This record gives sequence, C-alpha cells and structure tokens, in this order.
Amino acid sequence: LTAFYIFRLIFVTFLGEYRGGESQEQGGAPGPQASPHESPVIMIIPMVVLAAGAFAAGLANLPGFSILGIPDSWMANLLVGHGEVFSTGIATSSSLIAAIGIVSAYGVYVARYVTPEDIRQTFKPIHTLLSRKYYLDDLYEEIIVKKGVYAYLANFGDKFDRHVVDRSVNTVAIIGRNIGGAIAKLQTGQVQVYGIGISIGLIVIMAAFWFATS
Repeated sequence: LTAFYIFRLIFVTFLGEYRGGESQEQGGAPGPQASPHESPVIMIIPMVVLAAGAFAAGLANLPGFSILGIPDSWMANLLVGHGEVFSTGIATSSSLIAAIGIVSAYGVYVARYVTPEDIRQTFKPIHTLLSRKYYLDDLYEEIIVKKGVYAYLANFGDKFDRHVVDRSVNTVAIIGRNIGGAIAKLQTGQVQVYGIGISIGLIVIMAAFWFATS
C-alpha cells in the first residue's frame, strides 16, 4: 500500500498533465505559467548526504558484508537481545509485494488499464466506508458534539449562566441599589434633620445601655 501510494504520487505529479499555476481568467499573472523546477543546491546536498548514509547503513547490515571494518549484522550486535537475523525470504517477498504495488500504480495512473473511477464504483461500499473514515467524524460531530455537548451540556451551561449566575449578580445589584437609594434620601443637607438623627441615636444608645445594665 505504501509503494502504491508513493508511486501514485510520483506518477500523478511528474507524468500526469501539468496543472500548476493559474490561468489569467482565474486571476493569474499574464504570460507563461511557472513550471516545476529542481530544488536549489543547498537543499539537494543534505538530501544526498542522508541518502548515502542510509544506503551505507543498509549495506552494513547485509550478511557477509563489511564496511570500514565493521562486521556484518552490526545492528544485531549493537542491539543485543533485540536484533533480528537477516532473512533473505522476508526481504525478497517484501520487495516483491512492493514491486506489485508499484506496477499496480503504473497500471492505474499511467497505462490507465483501469481507472480510479472504475475501482471506486466496483468497491463503492468499501470506498464510502473508507472515505467517510468509518463514520467516526459523523459519530463525533453529529452525535457527541451536536446532540451531546451542544444539546445538553452547553444548553445546561447557558441556562445555568442566565438563570442562576446572572440572576444572583442582578439581585445583589438591585439590593445594593435600593439600600443605597434609601440611605441617599436621608442625606438632605438640612442641619435640623441631622440634629434629629443624632438625638434619636443618642436616645437609642442610652436606652440600650439602660436595658443592658438594669
């Protein structure tokens, strides 16, 4: 599957019809469209060095092969207890399977012996299941998110916020505003009113003191 996918990408990108750039009708700049080009040297050199190292590491692990004095199966010796002995059968069969994937990608996307549309129609139920990602997005978005989180949890939070939190805050504000308004009415600026209030306060204090000590 990996070989098929990667070579599909290669065939469609480098052997298919060029679809890069935008036409002038689609808002692109007038004149010839930009064409694909190789990466600059500053990107190619590190890739070549990495590829050479990967190739040498693969050769170093082949049976009977020695590079720079490193014995064969050095990876198995390095990972004591975890390394596997090189298997020619596994290497051959896996390479053959990869080759089948490459040839299949060539037959579909280059030779066009069969088209992707034909495959899609032939295996339509499987294609639908895979393209819908086993309906996991539908399960998550339609049931868990919309019918679960939005319909119940978010709705409960909204009602709690409006009917409990907002009402509690508004009630405290109303009580404070009414008490403050009542007290503000006593602040008339008239000395006679203040004198009456002081007199009443003294009478209340004296009465409370008399009842407390009698």
